Amino acid sequence: MNKTRSIVILAISLITVVIVVIQTIRMDEHTAWDIHLEYVSASSVGDAKYTMPTFVGTVMTDYNVTLKNKGDAVTYQIKVVNEGDYNVTLSSIVKSIPRCDNDQELCKDLKYVITLDDGDEVAPGMVLASHSVKNMKVRIEALSSPSENTKVDNLDVDLLFKKNTK
Repeated sequence: MNKTRSIVILAISLITVVIVVIQTIRMDEHTAWDIHLEYVSASSVGDAKYTMPTFVGTVMTDYNVTLKNKGDAVTYQIKVVNEGDYNVTLSSIVKSIPRCDNDQELCKDLKYVITLDDGDEVAPGMVLASHSVKNMKVRIEALSSPSENTKVDNLDVDLLFKKNTK
């Protein structure tokens, strides 16, 4: 009788474990991954000019700035939006190497940073909770005087996130 009872308890325990695992898998299938960038605004300092970027997921692309004088700058205000069900961590930032159409020296002396609203530079390890937003700024500034109006392109930014395991 005890042997039969032990087998029944073991069978019930195994069935319970299988049900919990199946439900966990089903819950995971129905959770969403939706992290993307959104445009907020752009502003310029001095004689700087800019074009509007295109956003594809977590990539900011297809835009350029024109800088004429030392101190000319463009700042793009963007939002990183996590509408998904996972807390995520920024694993890396991929910034293209800027190209300057007629003044390569300017590209060597260009401030090209991504910061949070508080001024801290965005860095891997930044956590973005599910269903939350972080405001960021992408700034391109001439730290030296261009020889003439210089168009700067190849300014793509890609923010790569990974699911938190904690």
